[in-house]
Amino acid sequence: MGVFLLATVGFVGVHAIGLAITKRPDEPTFSVTRAVISAGLVLLGFAALAEQWPNRFRAFMARHPTDDFAFLVSAMLAAALVADFVWMVWRFARWRVPSRRDLLVHHAMAVPALAYAFDHRVGFGLIGVAATTELMAVCSGVVATGRLRGRPELQALGRRCCIAVLIGWRIPVWLFLTIVSIRILANPAARAGFTVEYSILVATTILLCALDVFWVAEMRASLRESERANGKPALILRANEETR
Repeated sequence: MGVFLLATVGFVGVHAIGLAITKRPDEPTFSVTRAVISAGLVLLGFAALAEQWPNRFRAFMARHPTDDFAFLVSAMLAAALVADFVWMVWRFARWRVPSRRDLLVHHAMAVPALAYAFDHRVGFGLIGVAATTELMAVCSGVVATGRLRGRPELQALGRRCCIAVLIGWRIPVWLFLTIVSIRILANPAARAGFTVEYSILVATTILLCALDVFWVAEMRASLRESERANGKPALILRANEETR
């Protein structure tokens, strides 16, 4: 609990520093500060992936003590999500800045799953691995930086990185976890003691995969529109400024 509370305060502080620097409580500034936080989470996530790799065909599902590395990464990820919610609520109350609905949906799906994991001390390895998918938020920060600095080429680079992460990492991760979980659920011996957890995982990963497919479509359309406006040939991708 101490790690979670300290990290939450620290992450809210990062958002506050971003506001102090840009003097803008809007979405681009929020995306940049989220990218800074997410960069650290991604590093922790890949370290968790390396540690949990032997458990991959169990969808990284296991019961954990509350003092191992996977728990630490899970606590940090939970703190980042809560800090996002705190900041989104505060900036709306202070400046009436609305939050992206897609981001709210994404976080709203994650928080109950995290709460269940911490209550039952299960799935920290899985959550740690899921932290690697925050690479998308890092790329969105590049897009936002381009917006803040008025550099369309930087925005385009960030958008292409976003789509690459979605297609090359996030969606494959969700699909892998879904397939492995369905196979385990079909085997009574394999799912023993984890029926609820794997059922939650299947439902969550299917929804996350659908959300990521939506983001891919949004980005592709947005990039084509941007390149037409700039008189350039439409390539393949562009991330909407409001993407995750």
